[in-house]
Amino acid sequence: MQRHKKWGLADELFSRYIRERDKWTCQRCGRRNVPKWEYDCAHIFIRAWISTRLDYENATGLCRPCHEYLDRHTQEKYEWWESKIGAERFHNLRIRAKKPGQWKIHVDDIKAQLKEDLRRLRVKQTQGVPDL
Repeated sequence: MQRHKKWGLADELFSRYIRERDKWTCQRCGRRNVPKWEYDCAHIFIRAWISTRLDYENATGLCRPCHEYLDRHTQEKYEWWESKIGAERFHNLRIRAKKPGQWKIHVDDIKAQLKEDLRRLRVKQTQGVPDL
């Protein structure tokens, strides 16, 4: 699948943020230091749903086998993610995912925000600040 030019860099930055946030550790099986080619930024609700495509609560780091398994077992994926983030957050994420995707800001602004979020994440990690 070829990436749409407009979203390419935003998708790449988002994926990098999720992988670094989750410390290259599969959030399902716990496998650590997963090589880049076997570690995915996995969306809970599909990327095609623009309203949550770049939503940090809609993505997690998974090793390839866990990602493929959960994508084949959608209901199990939803139940697993709900157990990770809690029922209320999952419910709100599902509502956001089902809204028609209409970006209020320009894609370049989204890219700039992702770069800044990634920079802040790296600073926090080098200072040993715990994740929320």
